[in-house]
Amino acid sequence: REAMTDLIINEIKEVMNKIGDKRRTIIKEEDEVKVIENIIDEPTTVILSKKGFIRSRQGHNLDLSQINHKDGDSTFKIIEARTTDTIVLMDTKGRAYSIKVSGIPGGRSTGVPVSSFIDIQSGAKISTMLWNKPGSKLLLSSESGYGFIIKFSDLIGNKKAGKVILKVAN
Repeated sequence: REAMTDLIINEIKEVMNKIGDKRRTIIKEEDEVKVIENIIDEPTTVILSKKGFIRSRQGHNLDLSQINHKDGDSTFKIIEARTTDTIVLMDTKGRAYSIKVSGIPGGRSTGVPVSSFIDIQSGAKISTMLWNKPGSKLLLSSESGYGFIIKFSDLIGNKKAGKVILKVAN
């Protein structure tokens, strides 16, 4: 086998010497490739329903009185953000789930289930939807009065299963 490999290598070198020139493609290891997302920075209103459907509408200060929902559903939370932002959903068991605003579908539909973006842990429900500037701070607290201050950027994660922020007693 080694003799065959050496023979092939020698033949390739011989052909390269015969017909090769300086215009050959040089194959070398390249630096790390970075993926850049080009998202147009526009004002967007994010709407979350009580039954967990999320959607967006272009612009701020919209008249949302005529907003449609599925039967038996209604508006839970509305946030005015930008398409370049990330929103955070908090659940009743202390996890934070991040969703890029640019990925939330728009239009006049009733929205898509939040579960298409995140994996809510068993037995938990969405308790709130948050948005803020990355450097800003928030006060998180429990009903019993215990709490702490956290930077909004510390709530943002990249896993569909969310990020544990609080340990909630059962």
